[in-house]
Amino acid sequence: MKFFIKKLMNPEKTAEARKMKSLSKFFQNIKRSKVIRNISLNFVYKILGYIVSYVSIPVFLNFLGDDLYGIWITILSVISWFTIFDVGLGNGLRNNLSESFSKKNYSKAKSLIITNYLLNFLICLLFFVVIFFVVNSLDFIKLFSTDLLSNDQFQGIFLLCSFLFLINLVLKNVNQLYYATEEPSYNGLNILIFQLLALGIIVIISIFVSKNLILMVIIYNLSLIFSNLYFTFLFFKKYPYLKPGFSDFNLTHCKPLLNLGFKFFLIQISGIILFSTDNLIVSYLFGPKYVTEYSLIRKYYMILTSVHSGIILNSLWSSYTIAYNNGNTLWIKKVYKKNLLLLILLLILFVFMFFFQKTFFGIWLGSNNVVVDGNLNLLWCVYSFAYAVNGVNVILLNGLNVLKAQLILAIITAVINIPLSLFLGSIFASSGVILATLICLSPGIIIFPVIIYNIMKRWK
Repeated sequence: MKFFIKKLMNPEKTAEARKMKSLSKFFQNIKRSKVIRNISLNFVYKILGYIVSYVSIPVFLNFLGDDLYGIWITILSVISWFTIFDVGLGNGLRNNLSESFSKKNYSKAKSLIITNYLLNFLICLLFFVVIFFVVNSLDFIKLFSTDLLSNDQFQGIFLLCSFLFLINLVLKNVNQLYYATEEPSYNGLNILIFQLLALGIIVIISIFVSKNLILMVIIYNLSLIFSNLYFTFLFFKKYPYLKPGFSDFNLTHCKPLLNLGFKFFLIQISGIILFSTDNLIVSYLFGPKYVTEYSLIRKYYMILTSVHSGIILNSLWSSYTIAYNNGNTLWIKKVYKKNLLLLILLLILFVFMFFFQKTFFGIWLGSNNVVVDGNLNLLWCVYSFAYAVNGVNVILLNGLNVLKAQLILAIITAVINIPLSLFLGSIFASSGVILATLICLSPGIIIFPVIIYNIMKRWK
């Protein structure tokens, strides 16, 4: 009765409350539909990308041969370490831009974009000078345990690949722009176009030439440069009000980019040591031929881990940031719980992949089929599921800018991973290398959910 009397006495207030509730629901529906649409498109592009990627492997194997392919994969792994040369600026830009967009502060967004690009360029230029002198002092024949190429050839290929990769490191900031505008599907399309370009050119070139690693380096990197440039042009055509000029450069924005970026930088170093040193360690301990087996089983389980992290989780990072800045913690809780439930399905699929690995390799690689050790298969299966579990928690913590625990674990991981990999590798062969990575990944699987639980408990 009191409720009806109150309602009659305050009809305008009640109507206003209904209107505000309706408006809030409307915007939530828009956000939900945008997220779903982008995840769906990203799913299509990523699946097509994975198909092209898996078709490419036998083509690249035929073009290079087992040993050169092992060297190529190892070089790619080492070059990927250079992602640290953005000192976390890319991820810092992503979170700062998401915050600016949520407040509709487009002037600050433009300033953040140009400041980030210029800082990134200067840092990459400085590091290439360092790389030049380091590469010219290395004995690659000893490092790669092979005399298939001369040391001069190794140095030339490595410098060329480094130079082109660092150009791409600056250009790939366009990915952060699409993440910040909650349009990650464009990044999936970007990768797909790059892969199609590289594959198509190699198929044509292989008619006339084979076993040419320099051509492989040039075609692969130039395809990526072209794709990144195209999508940069596309972004600023779609959002002309975000197109910055040199006058938008602002030194005061260096601090927030570098402060947040430095935290991501330390985490990136750990990630590179944890996820990208394995191929080099396997090559050092057993030779480049064994890298082929190791990288192929990794690629096999990446079918699921890449779909999960690349399509679903990466699409949510900036959405988490924007939702948190807008106080929409209920949406964050719901999405996080759904991601936890999704892990059950992933577990079933990983078990299925474990038992059907030999059949898949026979179909996939044909005459190039590689026999994979049973222990290596099992450990990669377990590790891949652990990686998926960790990803669900890490993406949420990244979106909320809760990085302290990740930083501590990153430092510990950076110290112990390589010596542990070398030790276990010398005992259990290549299986020991992935076992070491799994051991280093395990603490976060226990600690991060506890942190998230405590955060959510404080939310009203």
